[in-house]
Amino acid sequence: MSRRTEDTIARAVYAFIQAICTLGRTEVNTLEIALALRLKVNDVNRAVKRLKSKGVRIMKTSGTGATSAKRRVRPIEETMP
Repeated sequence: MSRRTEDTIARAVYAFIQAICTLGRTEVNTLEIALALRLKVNDVNRAVKRLKSKGVRIMKTSGTGATSAKRRVRPIEETMP
């Protein structure tokens, strides 16, 4: 996947998380993001990792035996560079 494509996916994921927060929700899982944006869960996980590396604070919580599709991302303070 090209770097430009990864940047575009990361921006789309970031915008989706912001929209969810604007609606008052505090948690969204990566499967929900993937379904809404018609992306693969692995691409969403990669985008979340990329956003964290750019300084976006995202809290991940997972239950016992959780797969990547069940991870939850909860934006705390988002500041997209």
